[in-house]
Amino acid sequence: MIAPPPAQASRLRRLELLVLLGALQAFAPLSIDMYLPAMPVMEGVFHVSTRAVQVTMVTFLLGYALGQSLYGPITDRFGRKRLFFVTLGVYVLATGATALSTDFATFALFRFMTGAGIGGEYSAINSAIQELIPARYRGRTDLGVNGSFWVGAALGAIGSSLLLQPGRLPPDIGW
Repeated sequence: MIAPPPAQASRLRRLELLVLLGALQAFAPLSIDMYLPAMPVMEGVFHVSTRAVQVTMVTFLLGYALGQSLYGPITDRFGRKRLFFVTLGVYVLATGATALSTDFATFALFRFMTGAGIGGEYSAINSAIQELIPARYRGRTDLGVNGSFWVGAALGAIGSSLLLQPGRLPPDIGW
């Protein structure tokens, strides 16, 4: 197979990067919008009050803010690529652990860690745009990547309406 010309390869690489970063940008709203409709069911599953379940939203947002604040400077010091994979790993593992939580305290802790992971991802995403995308494409790229936030919000709403229909999944599996 013949390799594409350098200019075409460069455009293809930017498109691949745009798609990857956009998909990652959609994780936060997906993590919220899939979660919000399940909050009333979680009260029963964990035997806690509405207020307690609402606090887990605050823990996610605190983790998100802390993740951005913490990982941003670390990214500057140790490099975007390494921290990119670390924060993605934190997000994926914490999301899985959240789904497997058997008590409310660990659920809240893992929601915090999920927020911290995705907050760190956002730092890596925006620094990648600044470092890897030529200035003349940066505005469009930034708009495309950060605009995918709303794609994640829509997917989260659609996903929760499909997965959280009563009787589709048992409450301890599907909430």
